[in-house]
Amino acid sequence: FRGNLSLLNRFPQFARSVALDIFATLRPVVSIDNLFTAIVRIISEKNRQNGEISPVIKEYIVSDRQLNNKMFKFQKRLVDFIASCSVLVLFFWLYIIISLLVIFSSPGSPIFAQQRVGKNQKIFTCYKFRTMSVGTPDQATHLVSNNSLTKFGKFLRATKLDELPQMVNILRNEMSLVGPRPCLPSQTTLVQTRSELDVYDVAPGITGLGQVYGLDMSDPESLAKIDAQYVALRTALLDLNLIIKTILGQGQGDRVSQA
Repeated sequence: FRGNLSLLNRFPQFARSVALDIFATLRPVVSIDNLFTAIVRIISEKNRQNGEISPVIKEYIVSDRQLNNKMFKFQKRLVDFIASCSVLVLFFWLYIIISLLVIFSSPGSPIFAQQRVGKNQKIFTCYKFRTMSVGTPDQATHLVSNNSLTKFGKFLRATKLDELPQMVNILRNEMSLVGPRPCLPSQTTLVQTRSELDVYDVAPGITGLGQVYGLDMSDPESLAKIDAQYVALRTALLDLNLIIKTILGQGQGDRVSQA
């Protein structure tokens, strides 16, 4: 180990791997193997494109991305599991009240189920409280007219309470508390850009770096880049920071069209 990780050389050989995983949950690290792989990838891309590199790939951040960090995976899944179970049990009464208010404010099911793109581009059903009138076109939120929102739906979206049913998705390990927001399969530009940046190596989340910074899916390339930034730099501390900022109201969900 070199640089900031040189202190790990003081650990016994058998303990260094575990010590590295613990350290990496708090600070992003990059191994020489992954650095080498990234260099080869860029060279291959230049050769394939006759010396040109995709603007997306050019801004690629190299790190180990916690993909093989068992300690990070364990703590992230543990936090997700405890949080989802706690919310579903402790706030069961709130789910009932919101469901009734959704039904009274607009005819139809209180739960809105929609196909979204998850980890490894696997399609899953994402659940939310319905905020729009029944019959609204099944398309990206920023393409939907503001007139499609119900009065109570506007309140749910403003307070982010419409996301509560996604605790079921977290419990089923289809989503996480923090991660790139899942998009529709029809949002091909966002899907393709995220794929180029390896964003689909991780599970989507209820909140993420893009949402806290105020980016939504109407700007797919910018959103994909900041999603990739999260994947490269994610740590337990970054997740905690994003959760706190979301609870305090920073950022917003996908905006609807004002037309």
